[in-house]
Amino acid sequence: MDLVVGAIQMESKNHDVEGNLRRALPLVEEAAEKGATLICLPEFLPSGYVFHERMWDAAERSAGPTTRWLAEQAKRLHVTLGTSFLEAREGGFRNVFVLTGPDGEYGRVGKEEVAQYENWFTEGDPGPHVIQTPFARVGVGICYENLRSFLSPKLVEHDADILLQPHCCPVLPGVLPTRVRRIFEEEVRHVAEKYARGLGLPVVFVNQCGFLDTPTPMFPFLHLRVPFLGHTNIVDSDGTMLGQAGSEPAVVVRQVNLDPQRKTHRALPARGKWVAQMPTPFLRIMEFIDDRGKATYARNPRRAVAARRMLGQ
Repeated sequence: MDLVVGAIQMESKNHDVEGNLRRALPLVEEAAEKGATLICLPEFLPSGYVFHERMWDAAERSAGPTTRWLAEQAKRLHVTLGTSFLEAREGGFRNVFVLTGPDGEYGRVGKEEVAQYENWFTEGDPGPHVIQTPFARVGVGICYENLRSFLSPKLVEHDADILLQPHCCPVLPGVLPTRVRRIFEEEVRHVAEKYARGLGLPVVFVNQCGFLDTPTPMFPFLHLRVPFLGHTNIVDSDGTMLGQAGSEPAVVVRQVNLDPQRKTHRALPARGKWVAQMPTPFLRIMEFIDDRGKATYARNPRRAVAARRMLGQ
């Protein structure tokens, strides 16, 4: 079975949900005009991306502006459309990817492995990471999750037919060693090919562009302004790179093959918590930051207050 998929790379402005959805619309329309019936937008498209409690101001209810917008556009354009947004729920916040078709919502995937400084402001949300639709079982790996070892066994267990990889991934700051930054960027640039070859699935990798401009937890003296990596791409189920973007806004549309005979039914090789091939000391630092952030979030009483405010309680 062939499927025409669209990947949209764009810049999101922090805290501007209405504006970001408005700016996404012509790109979604362009993808639909080019024949895409499954269209993926970047992670945190509506809210933007910032490591500060101000990010909670752009959170939404479970049925909020983003889910309504997805439903309206999917029905109007007769496509299946997905992105992730910051959801307020009782006690805190999570990053949730929603996939909606012409007839309504197909399902949601919460980000289970929260990335680095996100841990100060959101919580993990375990689940199967595969959404059943009328045309395929759609796997979803949200950004950082694609570097972790838990994801590919879930995709195999639930027999995913295609994988969406919505990202919000910047380049690493220049304070880190050049070799580490180079290895990390190569891992992210080729993560779609790794999953496509390893699992035998088409993969749609989508990233933001523009700049990450944010303060940094743990390091109040460090304000980051670094570009997002971009490099949105579509890889077929045999590992062939079909199309890719650079660092600017782009719409990539390609036809992929959902051939079940190509599936390997094997998880990716892993080292502990990781499928990423990066230096062990760097991975340990990343794990330390994750743990520190989770502990800080758990102790922060302001998250529950902010969530109740967003929920109108």
